[in-house]
Amino acid sequence: MVNGRGLLDAINLNSGLPDLSFAQDSHDLLLHVRPEGQIAAARFENVDLTGATRLTARAMIRHPRAPNISFACALTPSGQRPADLALPQFAPHFTTGWHDLHPGAPQDLTLKDLPPVVDIYLLTRLTNPAHAPDFGWSSFSALTIDFGSEHA
Repeated sequence: MVNGRGLLDAINLNSGLPDLSFAQDSHDLLLHVRPEGQIAAARFENVDLTGATRLTARAMIRHPRAPNISFACALTPSGQRPADLALPQFAPHFTTGWHDLHPGAPQDLTLKDLPPVVDIYLLTRLTNPAHAPDFGWSSFSALTIDFGSEHA
């Protein structure tokens, strides 16, 4: 499991730096939504998933006055990373798709059939692009990688 300080190793694709922080009073990686439906993204590079059967990221909105926020988790084989900070085109089987969350209702985003070495992308966007991103405390609290036999 990657949690706590390990989550701060993610690259903020908005700045190109590992400058993300924790949500207030937590060890959740804060990936604040951006205005007008833009995607906020964090990337973990060159993660070895050899032998892994499942990857799960827990997503949550940490402020009760936040708008609804969409979350996704996606993978690309590390060799397919764009040279710049742009998001790659994700193969459909390497993305969870967008999940719309309400404040305070955590959800696990799960991927299976994992390639051996990947870049992991954590993504957020406003569910309704017309809403302001105020209080959009979108966060990820853990990345869990399961190895060995498949769980039901």
